[in-house]
Amino acid sequence: DPFHPEPGTTSAIARIDADGVQLDGRKMLVRDAPLADDWIVLAKAAGDASGPYCLLLVPAKTDGVLREDFDTVDRGVGSHLRFDGVRLGRASLIVAGPAALARAESAIDHARAALCAEAVGIMQAMLDLTVAYARQRVQFGQPLASFQVLQHRMVDMYVAVEQAQSITRLAQGKLSTGERAAAVSASMALVLKHCRSVAQDAVQIHGAIGIADETPISRYFRRALAIEKQFGGRQYHLDRYIAGRAAPFQQDQAA
Repeated sequence: DPFHPEPGTTSAIARIDADGVQLDGRKMLVRDAPLADDWIVLAKAAGDASGPYCLLLVPAKTDGVLREDFDTVDRGVGSHLRFDGVRLGRASLIVAGPAALARAESAIDHARAALCAEAVGIMQAMLDLTVAYARQRVQFGQPLASFQVLQHRMVDMYVAVEQAQSITRLAQGKLSTGERAAAVSASMALVLKHCRSVAQDAVQIHGAIGIADETPISRYFRRALAIEKQFGGRQYHLDRYIAGRAAPFQQDQAA
């Protein structure tokens, strides 16, 4: 949920008993939900002594599941999901207790690292398209690429792509370590910043054609805007990174 990127803030409640699980609550802005046969749902567990959370495998066609679909800005699809007295068998319970939240957080961080890699690919594609366009587009009798101010902007785009690629590789290398959360949020914060700046520069250098539906650059631009809103925004990740880096220092001070 982009509005509540911390998994533990879920409003879904699972009541576990001898007969199975009853799931109530909702999940907002679930990307690609209509394309899935099953969903893995993190819920707060009620009536189970093993812990406050659980992960459930929920078939999309289960009775009591309500789905409101909508189109996204990047021409994708998303949904709001509501669970009203959804009955599931005990086999649907993947895990309950502290491990449920830990697994959810790990899965989301892996998805964030993958999203950073997608963003880097989009940025590189936009840079390549922009350089090629600037070389062929003639203005005042000269190619756009010959104007120094545009050369500087394209160099800035190149530097941004290189920085985003480097920090994404760093985050991917930390996914199985205790530094996962801080590394992933550092990557998200920088990649989201550069993805927006590269996308804006690419469209501006292209001019009006940069926002035409027929051009690849406009599709990349829309996807860049959508990435900015997935799995928490830039400020959330800056705060998460700072909190993660401060925790060891505070523990040392207390010791």
